[in-house]
Amino acid sequence: MKNLKMLILILIPIIVLSFSSCTSFVNPQEEKFKDVVYEEYEALIDAFLDVSRISDISDYIFLWGNSHGFVTKKDSSGSVIIRNNSENLKEEPSVHLSCDFTIPNRVKDFEAVAFLMGALKETYGNKVLEASFVPYKPGIYYGAGSISSNYFKRDVFIHLNTNVPNEVVLEENSVYQAEISRSIKQVKPTCSIAYTLKMEGMPSVYAQELGNNIVNPAKELGIFFSNLRTEGVLFDLKEMNTDQISKDDGYFSYTNTVVKFLITQNDVKNLNKAFQRFKQNIIKENLPYNPEIRVELLEDEFFPEKVISHKDKDDILNFLYTVFTGVGDIDDEEMTSVITSIALDEKGFRLGLRLTSSTDMDKEALLGNVKASSLLSEMKFNYKMMRAGFKQDTEIEWISTFLNRASNIAPSQSADSPLSVYKKRFKDLDLVSYGVSIKDVEKQWNILEDILEGL
Repeated sequence: MKNLKMLILILIPIIVLSFSSCTSFVNPQEEKFKDVVYEEYEALIDAFLDVSRISDISDYIFLWGNSHGFVTKKDSSGSVIIRNNSENLKEEPSVHLSCDFTIPNRVKDFEAVAFLMGALKETYGNKVLEASFVPYKPGIYYGAGSISSNYFKRDVFIHLNTNVPNEVVLEENSVYQAEISRSIKQVKPTCSIAYTLKMEGMPSVYAQELGNNIVNPAKELGIFFSNLRTEGVLFDLKEMNTDQISKDDGYFSYTNTVVKFLITQNDVKNLNKAFQRFKQNIIKENLPYNPEIRVELLEDEFFPEKVISHKDKDDILNFLYTVFTGVGDIDDEEMTSVITSIALDEKGFRLGLRLTSSTDMDKEALLGNVKASSLLSEMKFNYKMMRAGFKQDTEIEWISTFLNRASNIAPSQSADSPLSVYKKRFKDLDLVSYGVSIKDVEKQWNILEDILEGL
């Protein structure tokens, strides 16, 4: 009760300010949309610099809706539903917009909350708009699971996220980002000739996640050096690193991967033969991207004083050889595994692996191969779950228009949101998630407003 009284005291000056300027929002010409959003965002931040109960944020939004004369409801999960047509309650809204908020991420989440508040004000008197403000715990979208199905009967449902500004997300899949690592021991080299092997211009993780038949450079280099070992070529391994983005053509981004290694004089000819076979196969499999692959002799002044121990080298190559990358099936469900980054140097071995499934696949099934490969190679293994959004073609006219209006950034981005929860509950729902940002609200509102006007 005490906390609620304090919340009301915080809201009083904000509500008075909102009432005094309410008429300006009926006429959008008097105040820019970004100014409206900034005002609401600053009020939210000021009110919740310190907060321990998420219900306090729900109460704030509920009182905010009432203070503006909107039809405002709050359900048992703390979700607040606001409709901006107080004059004609019989008119059903055709559009439902939704956003989420949580305590740990509130500074970022409030950007979408403020944006949605601005949208309700901006469309007042022009278009019937319904909005939901849904509380959640990080990774647990209980609000999305319990919110009334009545709000999923609108013609259009648009979710607002703050993870991929300007991007329209249509689908989400289960994604696990696995981090694999191990310490290494350095020893004096046993080989006398040092080389650098470079692979440049290979399409990055985005292309592979979209299901293209593109090889993963770190995986292929692991196989190359494993085969060298099998063929009896003696070599020392110094380092291996991937530069995640070397260039961007507007659709795919590209990576550079560099390996430094040493061989004996007796194996120079065998290395050249193996490298030519490797190069031809990589280029053939990656047409029309034409990656550049070359081996260069390392100058004497850069000859390494230390290399990775043979045991560490073998364990790392065994892991790269056995861990699955590419597109495969587990229990009739499609999954994709791609190496997102690799670093092998004096600090140790670190590798990022992203696993994506076409559905909410069981994590044990999805991570099984990685765990087994890590255990065999004495690797440390941990992971975190996230979700990934993908652009794709659609026959739905308003969504197609939305996609065309939004920025054409990388085709896959992390977009942690309840989109998959909604999709699972309402399989036939035409639902998208749109990324908004406090830095670019005017542009984003112009795009969204055009979409709303066309509906």
